Amino acid sequence: IRGFIRAELPKFTDVTSLNNSKLYWDNIPMSIIHDLNMKTYEVSSDVAGEMDNIENYNSLVMLYNN
Repeated sequence: IRGFIRAELPKFTDVTSLNNSKLYWDNIPMSIIHDLNMKTYEVSSDVAGEMDNIENYNSLVMLYNN
């Protein structure tokens, strides 16, 4: 998957894309999801979390360090 994402990265690093606050890193794999051989698994919220900002990151670090 890394190779696919690296190949798509230049499409997301232009000034317009970088200044678009609606784009996140996950827009890259989402743009090629149909080309990837992936499976999904449902996991409980105590083993995974959403991380969109530094506050989310700090909360997850605290959760997983305990």
